[in-house]
Amino acid sequence: MRYIISGKNIEVTEGLKSAIYEKIGKLEKYFTPETELHITLSVEKDRQKIEVTIPVKGSIIRAE
Repeated sequence: MRYIISGKNIEVTEGLKSAIYEKIGKLEKYFTPETELHITLSVEKDRQKIEVTIPVKGSIIRAE
């Protein structure tokens, strides 16, 4: 899987990236190696949010 990680109002550090790879890496057995994961980290006021979007054949899997 290919990870596309971006941050909104936050700097994406190596520690954050490794945590993402560790947690989301468990999904690798369900997707092909060509699958792209769009991951957006954001901070709004005191709220931290992670959005994960996985486009697959004909549909989109999204979690927030």
